Amino acid sequence: MAGDKNNVIYSLATAASTVVVPDLFTIGDRIDIVRDGAGTVVIAAGTGVTSWAGAGTAGSAVTFKIDQQYNAATVLKVAAGTYRVIGKITV
Repeated sequence: MAGDKNNVIYSLATAASTVVVPDLFTIGDRIDIVRDGAGTVVIAAGTGVTSWAGAGTAGSAVTFKIDQQYNAATVLKVAAGTYRVIGKITV
């Protein structure tokens, strides 16, 4: 996953898939995730993530979903162990 920083992940999956984001990035790094396939994309906090928030909710156990085809989200590291999920997501 560290090799994905500052890149785009395109999901063409026809079934649900999960992108796990561990704390391997530096502040300001991001990953853009685009759902082009029919399957819902779930975005989850991985090892080392201590603060994880988006869509009006927070908690490292919370997962976010890109639940409509052609929507997208960005995962941005804003501080040590702290990430924000921004975009067309639901909880």
